[in-house]
Amino acid sequence: MDRNSSPTMLLLRIRRRLQLLLLLSAMATTKATATSSSSGHAGYERALVAFKAKISSQSGVLASWNKSTSYCSWEGVTCGKRHRWRVVALDLSFQGLAGTISPAIGTLTFLQSLNLSFNGPISLPALAPSAAFRKTRCMAGRLPSDLGKSLPSIQQLAIGTNLFTGALPRSLNNLSQLQVFDVDSNNFTGVVPTELGRLQNLEVFMLDSNKFHANNEREWGFIASLTNCSRFQKLTIGWNRFSGNLPSSLANVSTNLQWLRIPFNQISGATPLDVGNLAGLEVLDFSGNLLSGVIPESIGKLTQLKELFLYWNNFSGVIPSSIGNLTGLWRLGALGNSLERPIPLSIGNLSKLTVPSLSINKLTGFVPKEIMGLSSTLAILGLSYNFLEGPLPLEVDRFSEANVLGKGRYGTVYRGILENEAIVVAVKVFNIQHPGLYKSFQAECEALRRVRHRCLVKIITCCSSINHQGQDFRALVFEFMVNRSLDRWIHSNFEGPNGQGALTLSQRLDIAVDIVDALDYLHNGCQPPVIHCDLKPSNILLNQDLRARIGDFGIAKVLDESTSKHPVKSNSFIGIRGSIGYIAPGALPDKVMEIADSNIWLHDGANNRNDATHITITKKCLSALSQLGVLCSKQLPIERLSMSDATAEMHAIRDTYFSTQQ
Repeated sequence: MDRNSSPTMLLLRIRRRLQLLLLLSAMATTKATATSSSSGHAGYERALVAFKAKISSQSGVLASWNKSTSYCSWEGVTCGKRHRWRVVALDLSFQGLAGTISPAIGTLTFLQSLNLSFNGPISLPALAPSAAFRKTRCMAGRLPSDLGKSLPSIQQLAIGTNLFTGALPRSLNNLSQLQVFDVDSNNFTGVVPTELGRLQNLEVFMLDSNKFHANNEREWGFIASLTNCSRFQKLTIGWNRFSGNLPSSLANVSTNLQWLRIPFNQISGATPLDVGNLAGLEVLDFSGNLLSGVIPESIGKLTQLKELFLYWNNFSGVIPSSIGNLTGLWRLGALGNSLERPIPLSIGNLSKLTVPSLSINKLTGFVPKEIMGLSSTLAILGLSYNFLEGPLPLEVDRFSEANVLGKGRYGTVYRGILENEAIVVAVKVFNIQHPGLYKSFQAECEALRRVRHRCLVKIITCCSSINHQGQDFRALVFEFMVNRSLDRWIHSNFEGPNGQGALTLSQRLDIAVDIVDALDYLHNGCQPPVIHCDLKPSNILLNQDLRARIGDFGIAKVLDESTSKHPVKSNSFIGIRGSIGYIAPGALPDKVMEIADSNIWLHDGANNRNDATHITITKKCLSALSQLGVLCSKQLPIERLSMSDATAEMHAIRDTYFSTQQ
């Protein structure tokens, strides 16, 4: 299973805002000295003024940073509640900052949070002389050896998704207040320091997607050291180079541990028999390793468990009957092992189970009727490639017409429910009779596994299996969009759940902004770029807030990373792709109101259609939109507006209109 397709990864990415990232530059060049002079009022103000001197701001946010007011009232600056002169946080995100980080910021010894994410090019000479804060927002270099001694008040060190290299400095053990340690998705190497176990306030420890290694008891020592961290909640070390046997100390880390994720390493041997001691676990992921032996019976003690992933290992023996104690479990992944004997009847106790995946094992016997008792929650049942006997109940793949949300060229979309009716989803079942089934399914999976953006429909999981008739079964499970497609709102008399029957201009502008944001991400924010190829109102879905989410990547193209021009393993069709649109000639700009939907201007701020001021404002807005559309539709591609420029222009049009509605 691709790490990006797991629902739990959506939670992991929330904290990835690059908090405290830029503190590292200061620490590499200057040791903070908390003397009376530098920690006083004047010292803090001098540090901030030095910071301002090397930074420019397109938004003018730093204009308030002058001596006419206290530095604690400067925009983006937060001072402490108890010691009101101490700077504890700087938040200057999304301000168009550029320049170089001054080493003087290292003298802000009580700084707990620095957020400079989503700005322009910011040089970090202390970390990587040739590196800058580029469009990809990636930074490089080694962490300073004295990192832990410079700013002892740091509570969160989150530097995930960058290009940092080298080993973790042992001085990290001096960060006595540290609660979150996240170095996910970098190029760190070496052994994880055991000194980290001295951080007794540590709650989150994320090392995913690096090159850390451990192969013996000494190198695995950091696990034993973490047993000292009584507040520990999340441990994720997947996609590294850990090998050898799991230490028995893993079962004693903390009863408060909620996440234990070690997927896709080369870990072998048996699972610690006392893993059931981790009573607070909600997510347990051992997938993609070389683990062998039986699944411990003690796993039944993990009564808080919601997700259990054991797939692609060498587990053998029976599925323990104690698994029936995990009544909160809603995802069970154990495919790709050598599990034997019948499926335990106790699996019927898992009333919230939605995605059981037991395919590619050596299971025997009949499919328990108890599984059929879970039909109200089951979204996908994976039992293929086993040695099961008897007829598979028809209920397994029965989809009611009453739940149909829509039908398309390649299949039908149904409404479903996950997690005991707490999560509503949309299940896209592909039509196995259609000759383009496999191309469409492969293209959609290829595109969706590469993307994640707030304006794209979120995929929850996928299914590729065999139904009871021995036929191929392909399905994708997406988040449910309560307001259905944009097409229903603008081309019919559709009425939303709240009784609204027409979209206002404000809502349409928000939707347009969401669409261009998504396209800008697909074209410029993805590596390699993804081309949707079939963008139209029926493929744009609206959530409960009437914000747009782009879906249906069935004929999308993923461009080659080296050239960004040629499709990767393309299954694209020759000729025109997608739907053909139409641009009305000669209607711009004087007659724009005549071709526009009257609902646009009747429902957005005007008491009646004679409100001259509102009509003038609306006309200007629609004219600007039309001009933007024409610029994006020039006959020659070289004459068209770039996607990034079109996105900026769309934001400007929306913001200008909103400013007139205040």
